[in-house]
Amino acid sequence: MHIKAVTLRDFRNYELQEFTPSEGLNLIYGDNAQGKTNLLEAVFICAFGRSQRTVHDTDLIMHGKTCARVKLTVTGEESGEHVIKISLGEHKTVETDGVRIKKLGDLMGILKVVMFSPESLSLVKGSPSERRRFMDMCISQLSRVYFFKLQQYNAALKQRNALLKSPNAHSLLSVWDEQLAVSGAYIAEARERFVTQLSPVTEQIHEKLSLGRDSISVVYSPSVRAENTSLAEALLRKLESSRDEDIKRGSTGVGVHKDDISIKTNGLDSRTFASQGQQRTAALALRLSEIKFIKRISGENPVVLLDDVFSELDMGRCSAILECVEGCQCIFTSAQDVSLGQAVQKTLCKDGKLEIITK
Repeated sequence: MHIKAVTLRDFRNYELQEFTPSEGLNLIYGDNAQGKTNLLEAVFICAFGRSQRTVHDTDLIMHGKTCARVKLTVTGEESGEHVIKISLGEHKTVETDGVRIKKLGDLMGILKVVMFSPESLSLVKGSPSERRRFMDMCISQLSRVYFFKLQQYNAALKQRNALLKSPNAHSLLSVWDEQLAVSGAYIAEARERFVTQLSPVTEQIHEKLSLGRDSISVVYSPSVRAENTSLAEALLRKLESSRDEDIKRGSTGVGVHKDDISIKTNGLDSRTFASQGQQRTAALALRLSEIKFIKRISGENPVVLLDDVFSELDMGRCSAILECVEGCQCIFTSAQDVSLGQAVQKTLCKDGKLEIITK
């Protein structure tokens, strides 16, 4: 899988920009605040339908304009060629191959992306919601069923939480409890399989990135476990037994929206005891392990986006990263020229402020 062309119009600081990356390594370097990250953001949006940096689409529109547009041409081994168009404005529209899609889930998997950015540190040092998001985004790229189950769960959770504030909540909770239990069991089982498969790969990559100095363990931590029963039944019982407490609180206290991933460095909680450098290495190892997971499940390498990943790493760690992205189309940014060996193509952007080197 690779991107053949990117066109941006009135997107962030780009009035009009076209980018034709190579199928291998692509380095974008230049001064800060020139739009390097904005290009990666545009690619990410075409994979997930939303930005990784903001929840407000209006933030993506160039100042003084009313709409921003992103267009990607993507080629995959099985899916052939796809054109993805996203218009951002008062009413966001998404098209694939000229057909407007109504459900965001229909976009999932057309372009598979793995991204590491400075914000990825929150995967280790942030709240459990960041780690749930990590699981959900990766699995959703490979399973639209999972994405739709996640939507069903979140819709049912919203309804249940609203009902908890009602005076006759007890008599009406059964329907929502059942829906949360069924969809929640599907989500939890998929997450556990994901983390179980990801963990040994993460450990191997982490050993290389830490030069063998540190170890990591990654374990799925569900809020509810099943013993001598199905997970759906265990979730249902837990929801029923916690009704009084939930009504007092006004929100649902158990379920897959409370799950987490336990990440330990040298046997200790990485969030609390790891240094910032160790947290960065752990987050990077997790992101890079996604590449092998996606390849194993889909048969295709994802597009890899690395935003300023080399700024604090020595050459040994840089080499380990390049090993992990071998065979993938990779677009990465740097505020300074990073040596990639002999460049076979060199192109200056229109404004002369960014330089794109492809290998």
